[in-house]
Amino acid sequence: MSREYLEEMAYWYAGLALNITPTVADYQNSLFLKYAAPSESGRLQAEMGARAEFLKKNNTSTLFSVRNVTPDERNQRVALSGTLLTWVGDKKAPERNATYLVGFQFINGRLHVSDLKETSDQNPFGTPAAGQP
Repeated sequence: MSREYLEEMAYWYAGLALNITPTVADYQNSLFLKYAAPSESGRLQAEMGARAEFLKKNNTSTLFSVRNVTPDERNQRVALSGTLLTWVGDKKAPERNATYLVGFQFINGRLHVSDLKETSDQNPFGTPAAGQP
């Protein structure tokens, strides 16, 4: 996959998962999961479902404003850094810097999402430091 395509798809998947309200959570999760890698679909479904339930239970909405996109073409993954805004009801929580990793697998001519997790600016790809497991 080209660098540009990985960047575009990472941005789209992150938007589905992180630019979300309780009202659209189920629909956006179903869109996201349509493209889940078969080997990761159960885990991703559980994670996305738990997040949707939390959003609905707490009337929480989030918006992730991307500031930096860092692709890793070789390993088919992209780190997105930016600002995460959160509202609980009509109250805005403090903004925070956040970095998310979106991983991919190319299977049978189709790009599938295999991972979406928060990492850090210091370690955007979530790789262990030297000497760590």
